Amino acid sequence: MTLLGNFFLVIAALVSILLINLIYGHHNRSGDAGVGYAWALLIALGAFVVCMGIVALSIGVKGGYAWVGPSGAMRTVWVLGGFALSMLGGGFSCYGRGAWADYQGFYTKL
Repeated sequence: MTLLGNFFLVIAALVSILLINLIYGHHNRSGDAGVGYAWALLIALGAFVVCMGIVALSIGVKGGYAWVGPSGAMRTVWVLGGFALSMLGGGFSCYGRGAWADYQGFYTKL
């Protein structure tokens, strides 16, 4: 199982390089090119989440989360919560540079 986890970790690293290039590279984002960009971004992000999920599962099967404080079901809740938050952060990072400037009015209402 360690070989499988390492394999998917390498794939996730390669996909993250692709995501960084898609997010911060200079691309024409209008017309058909914009739709292709959006689909490529969604597919790459989905592949990253799946690969990291397999890696997290591989670590969990081997007992690699023993350092997380509570035991049993609560440990699983903590690990799944951390995984979900990190993947959510990865999704938010796909907005790229300056995209949050459009949401400044939203933050004042919070």
